[in-house]
Amino acid sequence: MKTTNLKIKLSDWAEWVAQDQDGEWWELECKPELSKDCDEFIWIFSAGRHSHIITGQPNPNWRETLRKV
Repeated sequence: MKTTNLKIKLSDWAEWVAQDQDGEWWELECKPELSKDCDEFIWIFSAGRHSHIITGQPNPNWRETLRKV
């Protein structure tokens, strides 16, 4: 298992972590893309595995949370 500065164990396949606008943190196998959907920006998980890992406080700077692990 991998770890992050979130103090969470990640799946071995996880290569990225990101928070969404609702405060949900995700582990991702492939780098997500930022896309505009219905006048809101969201992460698009178009390839690979992804899994919810933890819920945090909504973050106004969530678009800056994408990190390679």
